[in-house]
Amino acid sequence: TFWEWREDVKRVASKMLRGKPAVAALGDLTDLPTYEHIQTALSSKDGRLPRTYRLFR
Repeated sequence: TFWEWREDVKRVASKMLRGKPAVAALGDLTDLPTYEHIQTALSSKDGRLPRTYRLFR
């Protein structure tokens, strides 16, 4: 049912976010955020990177 599916998705997402993220990049990595900043953004409530990485400042 829909509710079972919904709980499954929440369970899997929660389990994924508890572990360390894997990061892959290709090309010029000059502007790639640090691993720590990526990890912090993924674990924050709003998912935002520090202002340093914003396109419009």
